[in-house]
Amino acid sequence: YYIHRILKIAARYGKVPLVWQEVFDNKVQMSNDTVVHVWKGSGDKQYLKELAAVTKAGYRALLSSPWYLNVINYGQDWRVAYQVEPLEFEGSLEQEELLIGGEACMRGDRKIIRQNSSH
Repeated sequence: YYIHRILKIAARYGKVPLVWQEVFDNKVQMSNDTVVHVWKGSGDKQYLKELAAVTKAGYRALLSSPWYLNVINYGQDWRVAYQVEPLEFEGSLEQEELLIGGEACMRGDRKIIRQNSSH
């Protein structure tokens, strides 16, 4: 109910909604211009299946799953992050064009962030 209502409010004000992948996975009715943020499934590359499903349904996608900075173990892990190829999901050229980009994210409590940040 809550998500559906928020999506209606966004539409009323002419805004493009950006939702987490759970909204898509839970089959919430969304407008065609909704962007789905794929943020889960990095360890086993499940995000590739999610990207395929989201774009097959005709939605644009934003990927962050393989680039969560708080799960990188310093050292050689950075190479893995740079080697990610978001377009290796199974889909048509039209589906690939629906992947609008990626973003690096970081989540965690303030104490952990402070301990790992360079000052």
